[in-house]
Amino acid sequence: PRRLAGEGGSAGEQLDGDTREGELIGPVVELLHLQSGFQAACRVLQGMAVPVLADQLAEHGLPPALDLPVFRTLLPLSLIPSPGIEAALTGLRAALLQLAAAGRLEGGRNRAALGGFILALAEQCLLNEHVFVETPEEVAAVAVLEAALAGRAQWSLPALVLACYRLPGSLDPGEDEAFKALEERHVAARLRPRRSRP
Repeated sequence: PRRLAGEGGSAGEQLDGDTREGELIGPVVELLHLQSGFQAACRVLQGMAVPVLADQLAEHGLPPALDLPVFRTLLPLSLIPSPGIEAALTGLRAALLQLAAAGRLEGGRNRAALGGFILALAEQCLLNEHVFVETPEEVAAVAVLEAALAGRAQWSLPALVLACYRLPGSLDPGEDEAFKALEERHVAARLRPRRSRP
């Protein structure tokens, strides 16, 4: 799969030409790697079956070693040039999709435990133009989720998970400011020419 950072410069520089942002991304990622248990948690996620990870997310929320404010803050801001983090995000995305397609994300507890991370992950996937590799199982689950959300007009946790895979049709964000901001960026992304893929 294509790496998030690509070639020809840092992720931040590719994103918007801001050299200062590009210079900060590497040190921030290194800081994440120095956090107790962060790298170990990423490695565990890479080896975990999606159904098992989905159950753990539903019962316990995000692993504590990954539930870091700096991590959630970084995801919406820039592409992350780290294969290990990318693999962890890909696994988390697949597990969240399984939960959403099965109708297991609607509870208030899940919104409190996972909502902020799902929103940040949706932002990261919008930045990387949904470049993460999808398995056949994910493609099928996306179709199930799209069908389930077809009659709904507002943003929700399942809709945020869908936004990790596709640019959704226009949805009413209601009064949620975070949903409003994401909808505005999705509208902009639908109008922006897509980068050519290798």
